[in-house]
This record gives sequence, structure tokens and C-alpha cells, in this order.
Amino acid sequence: MSGSDPELLAMARWHLGPVTPLPRLDLPSHLQVLTTKNGQRYILKHHQAPDRFHAEFRAYSTWVPALKEHAPALIHADPDTLSLLLTAIPGQRATQLPEDSLAERRAHRDAGHVLRLLHQASPGPHTATDVPAYLAERMRWWAARAHLAALITSSDLRLLHSWADEMAAETLETTVCHLDYQPRNWIVRDAGQVGVVDFEHTRLDARIRDFARLEHRYWRRAQHLRTAFFDGYGRPLDSSEHQLLERFRLLEAVTALVRGHEADNAELLAHGRTLIASIHQPPQRTPMPMSATAHGLRESLPRRAVVTGAAGFIGSHLCQALLARGVTVIGVDRRDPSKHLSAAHNLADIRTHPNFVFATGDLRTCAIEPLLLDADVVFHLAGVPGVQPSWGADFDDYVASNISATQRLMHAVTRLRIPRLVVASSSSIYGAPDGDRPSTETDHPRPASPYAVTKLAEEQLCLAHAARSDCDTTVVALRYFTVYGPRQREDMFVQRLLDAASTGLTLQIYGDGKQRRDFTYVDDAINATIAAGTVYLSNSVINVGAGRTISLNDVVERAHRLTGQPINVRSTRARSGDVSVTCADVTSARRLLGWAPTTDLVTGMAAQLDWMASSRSPSPIAAEAV
Repeated sequence: MSGSDPELLAMARWHLGPVTPLPRLDLPSHLQVLTTKNGQRYILKHHQAPDRFHAEFRAYSTWVPALKEHAPALIHADPDTLSLLLTAIPGQRATQLPEDSLAERRAHRDAGHVLRLLHQASPGPHTATDVPAYLAERMRWWAARAHLAALITSSDLRLLHSWADEMAAETLETTVCHLDYQPRNWIVRDAGQVGVVDFEHTRLDARIRDFARLEHRYWRRAQHLRTAFFDGYGRPLDSSEHQLLERFRLLEAVTALVRGHEADNAELLAHGRTLIASIHQPPQRTPMPMSATAHGLRESLPRRAVVTGAAGFIGSHLCQALLARGVTVIGVDRRDPSKHLSAAHNLADIRTHPNFVFATGDLRTCAIEPLLLDADVVFHLAGVPGVQPSWGADFDDYVASNISATQRLMHAVTRLRIPRLVVASSSSIYGAPDGDRPSTETDHPRPASPYAVTKLAEEQLCLAHAARSDCDTTVVALRYFTVYGPRQREDMFVQRLLDAASTGLTLQIYGDGKQRRDFTYVDDAINATIAAGTVYLSNSVINVGAGRTISLNDVVERAHRLTGQPINVRSTRARSGDVSVTCADVTSARRLLGWAPTTDLVTGMAAQLDWMASSRSPSPIAAEAV
């Protein structure tokens, strides 16, 4: 598959509209330039290696936004095809500038400024990495490859191993690094500003490494470019950093040798041999201070959140609310908005938000860990909903999606030591009520449907993982009580009721309408969910409801008064799995989350009616489910 593959072009056209591929002989086959009718250009980049795709996806969704206009913007990431759709930066590569020209010097100065922005980007919470030990291991690995290819002598090999031993004991300042920062990845605009591309190597690493390639490939022959670069960067290197940079020529040497040999690149080979020949003794250790940053879950908004089930009713509202609060959101859903109408509809308001990245992925089968990198919190809302279909042939999908997929997710979350996971459970796990009192979290669960059984298993599975002595993740399970509001699923009662009021179609109610429900407005549910992802908590189960119960017949009457329209109702026999009453005791939510519902039923239904009027025609479906 290449950047011009029809499947990739179809994906690009879905996001951009009509586009035309532009032939560019100077670009490799995995890059394709696209242009729209108004002349706007984009880059379609296809990766061959999954690790490179996930690394670049992580960079664009985490650190690259700090560069603002100095880097492409991510339009869409497709894990299935390992492809990224990016805005294009107009201009020419800095390698095309005349040597020793004023334009070259200006490019180095502006590139220094851009790298400073990247180095200042917040690394975010992450799994601790021993960078010196990692670099030492990489040196041994590159040295072994070079020796096997007869590119270095046994004496050189011992020298490189000595460097690795010294490096393993080093103290290095760690920051967000580009790790291929050189003029071929700088795009110079007509006004002289530099944009940076190619973030597939970007990760947390030793800051000094981002200068090594420039030092040993460009600045040795043109020291005025080094001066210009650090003018833009804002401060020069101190003497200890100069010594450390000099020592990194060993790693630069051996990587240049191996890559030049494998690519049959005579220039790169010569560069590596020159560096190897200039080394006569092992480097001396030069300790450097390291700026430590403490990471952990604080009682504040997360910097970066993952939302599974992002294209669903509650999931899309959660993404929208997090984005409005300044949180970077990675939305994951197995429904592709380019193919699934309701997913496209639910995500329409946020798809182009600069802090939102959507990934089409099925948690039953997809690679999960790359989606979770650097997340502060995971909101797990993905799953198969609905009581009635769970009795039939679809039950296997309920088990796979609500239980098996959750097991895979929890394995990844705990392995990456993500501080908090919030899982969407359901009031259906309580089953038939015990008298007239509201359900409390300590009530014995009595699920009355296969769906409810899978939701109980899902929340308990998450809590079981979190209870392990070696687990750093805390879990909060939220038992939602009949959430309604804009974008509600078409099979849910309030949506069917309001459709019937708007169209004159008959509303079907299963049972006599005396069954009672605790209806929770979606904005209230979202506020509780965000609180569950941010406050200090041990592993917890918390009800999320209005704390009030009302019969379906009374809801119909209120909808009639709200709309002024008669509502035709047809009652049929009650269905298996539909309990007579649900009502939440929300004491725990008030105490632990500092949360209380604020939207009454009539106000919530009015908001849902307004949304229906402004967004789409009412549905002809008149089935009821609660």
C-alpha cells in the first residue's frame, strides 16, 4: 500500500471532500500530496511499520500541537491502514537553500526556535524510562550490527562497549525530542519561517541528542550555523553539554555506518567512517543535573484523556465536554464515521477540533497500548447496549465487547500504569428492586437480563484488576441510570416519545406504563463522569442518577404538556428483563465526587426537542426500551 492507494484516497476524500493527487517525483512512495479545489494542500502518509505509525500518531496527538503553525496539523489517523492525513506546509526543504547564504542562516535560527518549543512541551504522565540505560543498550545493539557487517574492528567494538558502560551510569536531562532534527525535515516558507515534519521518531529522550546530528553532519563545517541555531534556541550549550555532545559522536558514527551500509549510501558510510576514525579513547563521564518532574493524578482536569465508545451517545458528549475544558482527547470507537451515519452525526461538532484525534479501532482485536500512551485517564464507555437484543443470537457480541474487550483494555491500562480508569456500568445490574427504597451501591446485584450480567461482569473485572497489589491504576465504576438528552439512541424511551409527539406516530410502551424510571440528563451524567476521572478516590462504585423516579405514563403526560401535541400510545405486554422500578441513591456521588444533578426532566426534554428540531428529522421508529 502506498500513499496513492485507492483505499487511502477514499479515506482522504471522506475527510476533505474532492481532492486530486499531485505527482511529486521528489517524494517517496509512502507520501502523497493532495490538493482541494480551492488549492489547499494536504499530505497522506502511509507507514509500513506499525511502531512508526503509532509513534508519529502519539507525537501528533500529544506534543506537536505545542509547535502551532510550525508543524502540520493532524486531520485523521487510521490505525487499520497505518496512515496519517496531515495539512501540508508550503515551502521548500532547507537542504535546497544555497550553502553559506543568508537564507540558510535564517533557517537554522528559526529551526532553533522551533526546537525550543518542542523541548518545552509538557511530557505528560508516562511510564518511567531509564534513558541512559536505554541509550547504552541501543549503542550495544548498533555496535553488534556494525561488527557483524565488518564495518568496525574488534577494537572499535570494545571502544563502543566502553562508551555504553559509561553512558549507563550517566545523568541526562530528559525532554520531548524530535530525534531526526536536521534540514531535510525543515520546510522553509517564502517568508523564511521554518516548519518541521517527520515526527515518527519523536519521544522522551536525552535533550542533547537533538543537537548531535546537526553538530556532526552540518555544524563542523559551518560554525556560523551553530551560532545562528542557538540564537534561535534561546541559550547556548554550557561546557558540560558541549562535552556530552562531543561524546554522542560515537552513537552518530555507528548508526551512520550501519544505515549507510544497508542503504548503499556512500556519503553516509563515509560520514560514519570519518567519525569513527576521529575517536581515540573512551569518553570521560561528565555528570549533568537532571530536572525532575513529578507526574501523577491530581485533583484537576487531565491533560490527555482517552475515551472509548467516543462515537456513541454518552461518549460523544464526554469528548465534547473534555475538549471544551481544554483537555486533549483521543476518541476510540469501532464505528468509522466515514461509514457509520450515527457515528458521523455524533462527532460532527468536534471532528475538526485541534485537540481531538479519532481512531477507528475495535477493542476486541486492535492494538490498544499505542492508543493509551501518555494518557492521564481512560474513560471506558465502549460496549454493546440494550436489554432485549441480549436474549438472542447477539449475546456472543455482548460477551466479546463488554467483557473480553474490557479484559484486553485493563491489561493495557495496568501495564502502562495509567492512573485512573472510569468504566461505564449500568443501573440494570440491580435488577428487580428490593422494596420502595432507592438502589445503593452496597445492594446485592440481581441482574435480570444477559445484558445486565455482562455489565456487572465488566465493572467487576475492572475492579478485580485494580485490586491487585501490583496495580497502580484506580478504577471508578459509574452505574448510569437511564441517560437521555440530545443524540440519544433511537431505541430509547425519551427519544421515541419525543419523536411520537413531533410526528403523530404511535408510541409503543411495553407494559402498562406504570413502570418507573430514574431519568438522568446527559450533561449531568457527563459532569459526574469527568469528576470521577479527576478527584482523588480509591477503587469505587458510584450511582449516577437524578435520585427521582417517575412512571412512563407521567413522562408521556409531561411531554404532551411540553409540546402541546397529543401522543398516541399503544401498550403491549411487558418484556423479559425490563424491571418495574429504577431509582438511584446518589449519596455516594455527592460525597465522593462533589456532584449533584441539576437538570429536571422537563428542562432536559426541552433541550432534546430543540436538538431534534435543529439537527434532523424525527425517526419513524416507535419502539420503546429503557
